[in-house]
Order: sequence, then C-alpha cells, then structure tokens
Amino acid sequence: MRLKLILILLLNFIYQEGNSELIKIRNLYEQSAVKEESHLKLTDLLLTNKSENTSLIGYKAANIMIGANYVFNPITKWNKFNKGKKLLELAIEKEPNSIEIRYIRFTIQTNLPKFLGYSSYINRDKDFIIN
Repeated sequence: MRLKLILILLLNFIYQEGNSELIKIRNLYEQSAVKEESHLKLTDLLLTNKSENTSLIGYKAANIMIGANYVFNPITKWNKFNKGKKLLELAIEKEPNSIEIRYIRFTIQTNLPKFLGYSSYINRDKDFIIN
C-alpha cells in the first residue's frame, strides 16, 4: 500500500515538473512579442528542452518568428520568419488536431503584417479552436 502511494506521489511530482515548464513556456510566449527579455528567456528555455513534443516545436517556431522583431537587418528578419514558418507548418503537419499548435499559428498570423502573405489559415484555425 505504501509503495503504491509513494509511486503515485512520485509520478504526480514528475508530471507537475514537466507541466510547470510548459506553463513557463506559455507565459513567456505571451510576453515575448513585447519584451525582448522574455524572448531571450524563452529562447534559452526552449534550447535546453530537447523534447520532440509537437507543442514545444510550435513554440520554438513561433519564438524564431518573434525573434525577427528584435533584429535590424531585413534579410535576417526574412530568414527568421521563413525558418519559423516552415517549422510551425511541420509541427501542424505532424499533429493537425492539436489545438495548442493551431492557437500558436492563429496568434502569429493575426499579428503579422499582411504583406508577408501568411494569413490564409486565420479563419480555419479560429473555427478549429472554437469548435
């Protein structure tokens, strides 16, 4: 009986540890578009996390695109945008029914300038998230 209780508590602790990191990533993602410090913290956190979780891949992609806000060179901006876009689409391709990844794409597309031409999924993602 004690062994079962200890095992349950241990598994719960491990689950909360992984979950707390995802919560940190989500919070930093919200702030990273307006605070470069948050963007840098998110970059460090995502670089240390080696998980192949598709949600984390989506956050990595979004973070790359957000990084374009903090560079001056237009070519570097364009390259960051394209690299993040490809990675985000790859994450969605791997797990097309993930609400979190669709939400990430929705937030990116609704906040990008229209001339970049990456806004074709806004309505589809919005409907998917709502449903």
